[in-house]
Amino acid sequence: MSLSLDLGGYGAYVWPAYGIAAVVLLGLLIAALTALRDNERALTRLQMPRATGQGAGRDPLAAEDGRGDGG
Repeated sequence: MSLSLDLGGYGAYVWPAYGIAAVVLLGLLIAALTALRDNERALTRLQMPRATGQGAGRDPLAAEDGRGDGG
């Protein structure tokens, strides 16, 4: 079995399609890695306790209704 790269006259359509697919896949990989890095940074930032300021050590998602009990 021999490998023919001319593709019977359709190579002008097939090879650019392969190229476009490769560029799209590379773009998706870069977007996924960028989102992963951003999400890891956000997670790290959310997991770090606040060192100073009002409300240090409290749940940052707790409701602030002015009663001081967090609920």
